[in-house]
Amino acid sequence: MTRDHPTPFRPDDLVDAEAEIVRLSKELAAARDELGKVEAQLANRGFTDKAPAAVVAAKREQGERLAALCRGLAYSLGKLQARD
Repeated sequence: MTRDHPTPFRPDDLVDAEAEIVRLSKELAAARDELGKVEAQLANRGFTDKAPAAVVAAKREQGERLAALCRGLAYSLGKLQARD
């Protein structure tokens, strides 16, 4: 590297890909687990029939947020794994 021709900065060099893959994998597993619990609750007619409508709606929103989080984590994980 010289003053006239500096080495280009690459943000990828700052990321420990293996550590990030481990972190994202754990976070994705936890999010999927939580999503499964929410989906099971919503599939339970005893819950949906007896719980107040606002509670059921909040659970559905939580499920949608968790599903979106899972999609985002899976996408990020796939991008990192494709780099290796």
